[in-house]
Amino acid sequence: MSRHPVDRQPARRGQEHYWSIIRELARDGKPITATSVHDRCSGSRDAVADYVRRLVKGGYLRPAYLLGKTQAFELIRDSRDTPRLTQDGQPVVMGASREQLWRTMKMLATWDYRELALAASTEEVPVAAIDAQNYVKHLFRAGYLALVTKATSTKLARYRLLPSKNTGPKPPQVQRVKQVYDPNLRQVVWASGGAS
Repeated sequence: MSRHPVDRQPARRGQEHYWSIIRELARDGKPITATSVHDRCSGSRDAVADYVRRLVKGGYLRPAYLLGKTQAFELIRDSRDTPRLTQDGQPVVMGASREQLWRTMKMLATWDYRELALAASTEEVPVAAIDAQNYVKHLFRAGYLALVTKATSTKLARYRLLPSKNTGPKPPQVQRVKQVYDPNLRQVVWASGGAS
C-alpha cells in the first residue's frame, strides 16, 4: 500500500503528532503508553507502537512501570523537534541534507548552489552539489528565492531567500508528485502543472 503525500495525510497521525501527544502526556503527568497515544490520534495502533519502540531505542523514553499488563514509559529526553528515528533508534539522515540547506539559506546573504552545498555540509551529513542544485531549482519555481545574478558562461546563478518566504524551521519538501509542500504552512505552495 503506497503512502499518501504528506499534504493528503490526516493531521492527527504521523510521528509529529504522536510526539506532540507524548510530550503533552508527560507535561500533564499522565501515563505514556502506546494506548494512551493511540487514543488521541487517528494513526494505526501498530504505527504508534512502532514509534514508541523507536523512541525507547533512541533514548527518548524508558520503561517506567506497568499498568496492569500495559507498559508505561517515562519521557527522559525531550525535544521541540520531532525525533525521526530508524528501527534501531538511530537518527534518520534522509531529509537531513534538506534541513541543512534550508537553515543555511537563511544564514547566507547570497549564494550559488555549489556554495550553498559546501556551507550546508557537515561531517555527518555531506550535501552533494547536485542535491543542492535540485532543491534550489524547486524553491525558485515555488517563489521562495530571488535571482540575484543570472548565470553566465563562467559563473553560476546567485540566489537569496526572500524574507517573506522564511516560513519557519521546517524545510519545504519537494514531493515525488512534482510539487513543493511547506510543512510550516501545511500547504502545497507549488505544483508542476501550475496548480498551487
